Amino acid sequence: SVYVNQAPVRAALNGRLLILDGLEKAERNVLPTLNNLLENRELSLDDGGLLVAPHIYDDQIMEQEQTDTSTTSTIHRVHPDFRVAALASLPSNLDPPLRSRFQARVANFMDPGEMLHVLAATMPDRTSLDTDKLQQLVGIAANVPDGMSLQSVCDA
Repeated sequence: SVYVNQAPVRAALNGRLLILDGLEKAERNVLPTLNNLLENRELSLDDGGLLVAPHIYDDQIMEQEQTDTSTTSTIHRVHPDFRVAALASLPSNLDPPLRSRFQARVANFMDPGEMLHVLAATMPDRTSLDTDKLQQLVGIAANVPDGMSLQSVCDA
């Protein structure tokens, strides 16, 4: 069998930001596994490997050097810079232990004119994005139906 690391594993190993879009739609059997990755930095892999927190991995390496045993081929160090951001429409529907791993921020609806004003005010003067492109971008964002995920927009 060939095992291919999916986005959460790649992000954990390489210290990247993992963005979970539509977290409220995740299958219930995935949530405890995800929670364990967030809380303990541990995840069992399909190939028999194990992701572990950096301090646990480092302790394992120190112990291995002293006892001269080799087990690190199946143990992988989670990068210290690994971060997770989650987007959810209804965060109250999330599993409470998982929900407690995140800070909630409410993103209120903005009409296109208000969005354009805020974006224009926060953009640096030297941006290469002209006003027409910015208006085009805001127009696309304004026409995304409620409840549609980022992936759906990208796929369209």
